[in-house]
Amino acid sequence: MQKKYCQKEWSRHPFINIIPLKKLFKHFLKRVGVYYQMQGSYRAAIDHFNKIYSRTKFKKFRGSGYSCNACGEMYSRFIPGIAEGNIVKPLEKYQVIAGYGENVFCPNCFSTSRDRLVLAVLQDRFSIHGLDILHMSPEAAISMYLKNHAKVISTDIEPECYKRIDKNTIYADVTSLPFTDATFDMIIANHILEHIPDDDKAMRELKRVLKPG
Repeated sequence: MQKKYCQKEWSRHPFINIIPLKKLFKHFLKRVGVYYQMQGSYRAAIDHFNKIYSRTKFKKFRGSGYSCNACGEMYSRFIPGIAEGNIVKPLEKYQVIAGYGENVFCPNCFSTSRDRLVLAVLQDRFSIHGLDILHMSPEAAISMYLKNHAKVISTDIEPECYKRIDKNTIYADVTSLPFTDATFDMIIANHILEHIPDDDKAMRELKRVLKPG
């Protein structure tokens, strides 16, 4: 089974990190049994305040330099993504750069560097018009682009976490996908497999539901 990790995906955003009662509040919601039911509204509110905060703080950097291929805005600098806790040492040891660095989050739309990399590949290397695409744990910027060009099914093991991105997100465990063989032309599963203990089984499932070629 996939781990329930959706809440970790946005823990480095600048606004949420300045709220000292975050962990206590989440623990309370889980204790009373409403955390996952409230997840969509809670994350939507956090995203909203993050964008207001970042657009205001980085307004002075608008105009030239880095261009976001998700929203089209340009800034002389983006928001840094800082690694936390026990992840820092292995990142430094193995010189891993994906997902962290000086210019990670777009101040306007909050797309990440890894979102923009996937978009660049889709925009420059593929024609996806009319394709059947499976999008796992959908990222907002990528989801919007896909839905404008292709037929998309969004999934996650905790679909409530992603309803604000795609209201039609359905439950799916990547080690046992609820789709027939050869259903999709393309699968986007960005930062998924490292969370799954039986990743071999997950990859066999991904191959099974892909169309030949």
